[in-house]
Amino acid sequence: MAFWNKKKDTEDKPKSELEIEMSDELRAITEALEETKNEKEAKAKRRAEENARVVKELQEINDQTLENASEYMEHSVEDEEGFGAAFYMVVESPADFEPVNEGNVLVEGTVYGKVFKGDKVYLFQPDNDMIEVTVDDIRTEPGVHAESAKNRHCIIELNGKGISDSLKYAVLCNTAPAPIDPEEQISSNPRLVGLTLDFNRFRQDPEYFTLLVNVIIKSSFITHARVEGERIGIMSISDSQNPDQKMIPVYTDELSLSFNELDIEDEEIGNLVVSFADLANIVTTSPHEGFVINPFGPVSIKIPEELIKDIMKSPNYSKIAKDTKIGTPAPQPGPQNRIMISIPMENNEYKGIKQAISKHCSMVADIKRVGMAMKTIEGGKDMSYLCIVDCPESKEDECFTGLFAAVKPSLMNGHRIEFMRYDEAPFADDYFARQPLIYTKIG
Repeated sequence: MAFWNKKKDTEDKPKSELEIEMSDELRAITEALEETKNEKEAKAKRRAEENARVVKELQEINDQTLENASEYMEHSVEDEEGFGAAFYMVVESPADFEPVNEGNVLVEGTVYGKVFKGDKVYLFQPDNDMIEVTVDDIRTEPGVHAESAKNRHCIIELNGKGISDSLKYAVLCNTAPAPIDPEEQISSNPRLVGLTLDFNRFRQDPEYFTLLVNVIIKSSFITHARVEGERIGIMSISDSQNPDQKMIPVYTDELSLSFNELDIEDEEIGNLVVSFADLANIVTTSPHEGFVINPFGPVSIKIPEELIKDIMKSPNYSKIAKDTKIGTPAPQPGPQNRIMISIPMENNEYKGIKQAISKHCSMVADIKRVGMAMKTIEGGKDMSYLCIVDCPESKEDECFTGLFAAVKPSLMNGHRIEFMRYDEAPFADDYFARQPLIYTKIG
């Protein structure tokens, strides 16, 4: 049987039906492509909107920062030409241009206040080294040189010895760091002031925030207090976001203090210079929830109790607190809030700490003995471990840092540990006559 004359199935169908089937297939493909296209366009639109939102937000932050800083600078003293007024600049990055004079260093950032070519200024470098430098040149735009710059982004050429290779977040200003005056209760923190002015711009950068915290814990502040001999009453204000919480208002300098809006009618309340260690002691032993730096401007920074406790856990905190002690009456434990020493509870946390200390000390020649107590302040909220270490004073930092690194994994529930040399603990001999040491080096 021959099949060559048999028609194909499709040849039996009307042409219009074939066209309908073909158009359905094409329509499905076309619709799929259209959906993909629409989806891509929607994603691109969302990205564009998000980018625009971020740009707008950053611009608003920059504008607000400039407005706040400008208001602060207007309160500083200047002559008719603008000379003598304070200026600050946080270095954002080294400038990628050739200096006018070989060997000079170019830095880029936003100047708050007014800087002049030829100014002798101070450079607070990230490594804590402060040097004096000269402004050799100012560029307001690439290739555009100027005699001065006010409240704007610019590039400054510096001439001086000892300028670091790493200057990100260094502070350039014309305000000299002044010694604390216990009689006048005056404090000056040019480096901290500079960093706070750009807080809202850089607060999300861990490098900036870490540097800021390190500067804060070594700074002094002005606060309101009533001083009666050794008794001190610290004034507090309500948290703007949580009115039930009390914060201690502190100020970086006289200029920030002049922004104060508090109505203080009590004539016995005056100004008092305190260190971070003083504030930490008050916050952790009283109902205060933290302190707020420059609460009325130019830029306010809240330091909550949780952050203070984290800082106090650091191995070198005891030394920093000792080095930054201020020679004025400072909040000290009195008859109503004595320091209490007790024996640690023998739980899993303490067992882990003891094992970590014994293991670490067996490998450290400078540590002779280690004992542990629990420290609390009568009437206070928190208790902390107090590690008593028998080591040379010259090796204190090294020994404390190593011990902290060893015990940190064993600390639970936000507990903190403080370190003290054995020869600085007046209670040590009596206490350890009744409570065994954790570690004693043999031989």
